[in-house]
Amino acid sequence: MIRHRSHRGQSLVEFALAMPLLIFLLVGVFDLGRAVYGFNAVSNASHAGARVAIVNQDTGDIETVAVGKAVSIPVSSVVPTFHGYCVGCLVDVTVTYQYSAATPLIGDLIGPITITSTTTMPIERVCPDPPDLPKAKCWPRLP
Repeated sequence: MIRHRSHRGQSLVEFALAMPLLIFLLVGVFDLGRAVYGFNAVSNASHAGARVAIVNQDTGDIETVAVGKAVSIPVSSVVPTFHGYCVGCLVDVTVTYQYSAATPLIGDLIGPITITSTTTMPIERVCPDPPDLPKAKCWPRLP
């Protein structure tokens, strides 16, 4: 008489071996999604900062709007660069963010990543006050 052995424990062992890999893959996809969100937020922030810079050359207002548009990410720096102060002259607004993965293993493998976005636009209206004054009155300020 041949005895058939039970294979119920085999499925449990296979599940125990595969589950950590599946969790690691799921968290990796989550980290990738956070990185893509960070890139989009930095791009939107630099675009919003450049839109302010083309009508108001006050660096404080540019930084305030750019940081406000970078929702839920800590922006490292906002750097506006003016190539002259005339209508048609270009202004670059660069926004930088340091991304680090939430997963310890992935974070150790790739380390922190610098995400940077630069938007270039021509100046449409020159601020009537000199740009080095702390309070330029070129457009209505938000309360």
